[in-house]
Amino acid sequence: MLRFITTIIIISLLFSMIPASNSLQENIIISYGPFFNQSCIIDYDPLIDLNITIKINSIRIFENKEANIRLEIQINDRIFISPQWNTTDHNIEVNWSIQEDIPDDEKIVEIYIRLYDSNELCDINGEVDKKQAHILFDVRTGHWFGDDYLGDLSGYGRLNGNIDYDADGLNDLEEFWMFEWDSDPFRKDIFLEIDQMEPGPDGEGSWILTNGCKELLKNPFHKRNIVLHIDGGSMGEGEMIPFDSIIDNVELLELYNEYFLENNSNNWRRGVFRYGLIIYHHEKAAGKAFVGEGFPINSNVRGINSFQISKTAANQTMKVKNHSSDFIYATYIMHEMGHTMGIDIFNPPGCDNKNTVHPLFFGWWKYANYKSVMNYRYVHDILDYSDGTHGKYDYDDWGNLDLSWFEIPLNDLLYSIIQDVYQKFIKIH
Repeated sequence: MLRFITTIIIISLLFSMIPASNSLQENIIISYGPFFNQSCIIDYDPLIDLNITIKINSIRIFENKEANIRLEIQINDRIFISPQWNTTDHNIEVNWSIQEDIPDDEKIVEIYIRLYDSNELCDINGEVDKKQAHILFDVRTGHWFGDDYLGDLSGYGRLNGNIDYDADGLNDLEEFWMFEWDSDPFRKDIFLEIDQMEPGPDGEGSWILTNGCKELLKNPFHKRNIVLHIDGGSMGEGEMIPFDSIIDNVELLELYNEYFLENNSNNWRRGVFRYGLIIYHHEKAAGKAFVGEGFPINSNVRGINSFQISKTAANQTMKVKNHSSDFIYATYIMHEMGHTMGIDIFNPPGCDNKNTVHPLFFGWWKYANYKSVMNYRYVHDILDYSDGTHGKYDYDDWGNLDLSWFEIPLNDLLYSIIQDVYQKFIKIH
């Protein structure tokens, strides 16, 4: 049986602006008491006709299989049935809404929400022996309660049959800031901003991040109940930067400060987003993860929050690999993201190990079971981290990801001293 989470349910009271009748019965608003005719109808808004709209924004599927899903919403005695979505995606943007006229004289509207995979009722309740969601909408306040209520564990406006408590490196205040983009304090979220270099004057580096590449990146995370949010321009940043034919490490830090921090060292995005730069060409590295504020060590150190990917390197890879450009770029991005989550050179031993790149090298065979994008042998053939189930010398990347690794260890005095000395050094040179 599939388990689903409906990530957003928006229930709102809409006014149709239809004038009410001049009937005395409809216009009298009364309180019960000994001096009133208790047979009169209480109209909760006598000047307008009341409607309720229910919108389902998205549905997340936890299990890795094809689903044939549909929604059924019952408002009082009327049932609405959605179209059917046949998909293998883990995150489905539904954006389906219904509207129903509701009695003006009833203070509570009963709503039932049911989710089906084919003909099987799925669990979106979270309680034992219950699957459907029963919601009671209060016409007087515009709020609702029941199986979803303000202050519940899954979050107001979310229904799920499998609550996941958060451990993603974002505190509750940061989750609140990101609510507009579907952040959830009870589910792991990763936010990634990607800035891209404009094509050159002769069309150099013409590839631009596509929605297809984004979806390829998101799916491995969604399978693990981790939602990857990519800001390629849809969340306020994710911009194009001027073309430069070659970039060095010092220039990387300058771009980071100008386009990610916006010359503000206290920019709130530093503790929420990772930062990716797709440039035309780096002087040394096809891809490189680094501490954005500048640090002499950029491997196996907390604070690594950024990376660059060179288009010239990706173009060379596409010449020897039988994969789409979207897939190749996705592998580069996922590999570098791994470094921002604590998977780094020789940690585990099969990660970033140059002895794994060719069959003539012993490491190629020794770490063959390490089926991960972090293994140079598979870096552009596997778009996934390993789960440690493939035998000797494999490693459980997924089980060991540290989603808070990208944060600067502000209380580490030695880290701060080294960083300060390094900053002064690069300014001098």
